[in-house]
Amino acid sequence: MGLVLHTAPAVEPLDINALREHLRVDHTLEDTIITSYGVAARQWAEAFTNRQFITATYILTLDAFPPSHIALPRPPAQTVSTINYIDTAGTSQLLDPALYTLDSSAIVGRVAPIYGEWWPSTRGDMESVTIEYKAGYGDSGLSVPESILLAIRLLTTHFYENRLAGSAGIERNMQFSVEAMLWPYRVCEV
Repeated sequence: MGLVLHTAPAVEPLDINALREHLRVDHTLEDTIITSYGVAARQWAEAFTNRQFITATYILTLDAFPPSHIALPRPPAQTVSTINYIDTAGTSQLLDPALYTLDSSAIVGRVAPIYGEWWPSTRGDMESVTIEYKAGYGDSGLSVPESILLAIRLLTTHFYENRLAGSAGIERNMQFSVEAMLWPYRVCEV
C-alpha cells in the first residue's frame, strides 16, 4: 500500500492573525517564523492523530483489491474522486462510481462495492489499484475541532517561546498538554 499527498491544503487551520493573537504579538516582523512554527505544529498534530485537518487530495495505491472494504488513511474521508485498476489483460480501467460506495461516517472512511457487486479482478502487479480521494474536516479552520486548534496554538507558542532547547520538565509538560488535547482524535494507521 502506498499513500501520496496529491494536492496539499490551500490554507492552514490557523492563519497568521490567529497565531499572532494567541502569542500576543502586535507586530508583523516575525510573521515568517511564526507561520513556520504554526506549520510545524500542524504537521506534528496531524502526524500524532494520523488525520488530515484541512481538505487535501490523496492517492492510495494497492497491489490488488482486498476481499471487502478499503480503508482510506488520513481521515476524515470526504469523497472518492476515482478508482482506477489494471485488469487481468493489463489494461487500465476506470471503475464506475455506481459500483462502489463510501462510508464517510466511519472514523476511518471505507470504500466498498455496493450490495451484490464485487471488486473486479486485477492483474496483481504492484500498484494495480489507484484510488484518488479527498480527506479533511473542511476547507478552512472553522471546520476543525476546537481542541485540535488549541493544541496547534499551544505547540506554536512552545516553539516560539523556546527557540533554544528548554528544560526537560517544560517539554514534558507541554507534550502532555498537547497530546491530551489530541488523544481523542488519534486513529491507528491503516
